[in-house]
Amino acid sequence: MIGQDYIANKVEADLFPQGEEANKNVVRRRRKGSLWRGTFFGSTIVAILILSILLLKILNDTSGLVAEESELPERELLLTFGEAQVIGAPNIVLASEQDLALASGVAEDPNGLGFIPWSAYLSQAENVRVLAVDGVQPGADTVESGTYPFTRPLYIYAASSVLEQKPQVAAFLSYYLQNLEEVVSSAGYFAADETELAEQASAIAAALDAESLPAINPADYEGEILISGSSTVFPITQAMADRFIAEGFRGTITIDPVGTTAGFRAYCIDNDRSIDIVNASRAVLPTESTACRQNQRSLSEFLVARDALSIITNNANDFTEGVSREQVQQLFTTAVTWNEVDSAWPAA
Repeated sequence: MIGQDYIANKVEADLFPQGEEANKNVVRRRRKGSLWRGTFFGSTIVAILILSILLLKILNDTSGLVAEESELPERELLLTFGEAQVIGAPNIVLASEQDLALASGVAEDPNGLGFIPWSAYLSQAENVRVLAVDGVQPGADTVESGTYPFTRPLYIYAASSVLEQKPQVAAFLSYYLQNLEEVVSSAGYFAADETELAEQASAIAAALDAESLPAINPADYEGEILISGSSTVFPITQAMADRFIAEGFRGTITIDPVGTTAGFRAYCIDNDRSIDIVNASRAVLPTESTACRQNQRSLSEFLVARDALSIITNNANDFTEGVSREQVQQLFTTAVTWNEVDSAWPAA
């Protein structure tokens, strides 16, 4: 039989371990204590965060302020915001991507003001005046040197898949890039930097596994070519199309000057497969480029010329020869009359 002394000793050993067993017991208790402390502190932090979020929500709902994060890139946000400012400005009578319509509107309004491409100004030079910006007049020298502040590059875009599938489009594009020097100035624009054009030609030739762009005989090609986009680039592309056809192209070239944004929308977002090339007076935006890639139409960009965005006014304007960039911003956004920008100017 098991005696009472044995049982008492056994209970005492289990309840009050000695030696190594006691040390193990202490370690286990410390671990449990650390775990509970961590759980407590973690729960406290979570509770504080939840309370903070609730407090912010209450304050936000009370004050009516909302913070949002946009998925649009900064550059695109600024462009869109600027466009909305101009189109929604109280003094805007005509907002259009049709340059000649804008020039005609300014020519008919004694208090008119507008900004148009240099080529559009040249076609209306007898009817409107061009203003200096920060004391600099637009022209070949100031555009080339970069001193005229409103200089911009002009592009054409095409998808590599289109160039592979339509030899007439690839031929026209090569012809276009090889004859820029002869056409750009006559169309009323300024030649792009020769180094940039040479690097661009080399890159295209390399893509074709050639040392240089191949000579193009337009008479070797036929088919349809449809081009959409910028009315600013339209004169260059139209002149190039006329030459291409005159030299024997056995097909049709249709150019629709709907504007850069509308051209990219149709080509990239609406995925209009009938369009082969997009004329553009600005670089493609990230959202447009992404839409093109999603539609298996990865774009290639080709610089064709430079433009001087010209600030024009009615010939009756005899009170100023120029404006500053800050004044341009005011004139096209918040100002309703001229003297809101400069008190010496008329209240009209």
